[in-house]
Amino acid sequence: MQDIEAREAIIEQGKKMDKLMQAVTDAAKQKHEADQLAMQEKVKTTIIEVQSKIYDKSTAYTNLIMIGGYAGSFATWAATRPQLPAKANVTIALSLTISLASFILFEVYKMTYTAVKFLKNRHLLVQSLPYLCSSCPFGSAQWS
Repeated sequence: MQDIEAREAIIEQGKKMDKLMQAVTDAAKQKHEADQLAMQEKVKTTIIEVQSKIYDKSTAYTNLIMIGGYAGSFATWAATRPQLPAKANVTIALSLTISLASFILFEVYKMTYTAVKFLKNRHLLVQSLPYLCSSCPFGSAQWS
């Protein structure tokens, strides 16, 4: 009789141990998933920051070069204007105006195109970030 009671007690302890192990496994899985979500947010934020900085720097450089070029053109024209015939002055003024208008239209187009591209890239980042595996070295990823 004692053997049966002892076996039942051992079986009951085994069941409790299984429940405890399942709870620990579930907790570890939840922790792992939370860590993965945190890593994905960090990667997403880093990518967005890098893209923004690259765009800002390239835009600033382009604007500096273009402003310098137009300032030089207008300064040269202003310095040589008294020596030029009226027809040449009109031609230069018209050429500079067409060039400046073309540049402004191009910049508006580029701004719109770039904004659409960045929105698409952000959408891709939000929708399909890789699932980073904790057992893999950093940088290895499996696409979910």
